[in-house]
Formats: sequence, structure tokens, C-alpha cells
Amino acid sequence: MKKTVHPRILELIKRYGDYSSTLHHRNAPMPHWYLLSIAVDRQYQGMGFSRKLMDPVMRHFDEHGQSCFLETHNPKNVAFYERYNFKVVELGMLPGSDKTHWAMLRKPQ
Repeated sequence: MKKTVHPRILELIKRYGDYSSTLHHRNAPMPHWYLLSIAVDRQYQGMGFSRKLMDPVMRHFDEHGQSCFLETHNPKNVAFYERYNFKVVELGMLPGSDKTHWAMLRKPQ
């Protein structure tokens, strides 16, 4: 059976990609790392795994004077990233939705 993707899905993916790329380049024009996906499985959340993942990465960025940029759609994540000195650099809405979108940047400490 041949499977196809609904054209509306492809359009939404393209709109999101264009939106994300524009705000990414507008808010992080300097050399930086782009943190695309950071996650801990639900069953392991609250056990310190996020810290074990983030601490050495942030330390590496600081030691090498490197900035990093990320985006999130989850308001709980904003406070988590702020603990690592990320700052909200742009707040918007995901295209075609009512979902808030945070762009965050962290400069070396």
C-alpha cells in the first residue's frame, strides 16, 4: 500500500521551517551552536538526567567562548533553560497555530 503525506502537513512543515529559520538567524547572527532537540523520557524526568546532560555541555561552551541558541514550545522548558542562563530573545506564535514559541540564546558565561 502506497502511503502519502497530506499536502497540508507539508505546507505546515515548510511554514514552520521558514519561521524558525528567520527568527534563528535574526537572533543568533554570531557563530553559535544550535541545540535542536534535548529530551529526557518521561519515566526518567525528575531524576537529574537533564542536569547530567546539560552541565557538561554548558561547561564546554563556556570554556570555548561559544554561544548557543534553542527554541521551545513548552512553557515549562523556559524556566529550565533560564537556569542555564538562556535568555528569551523572541516570543512568537507558531505559524498556523495558537502555540507560543520561545527563541532563547545563551552567551558564554
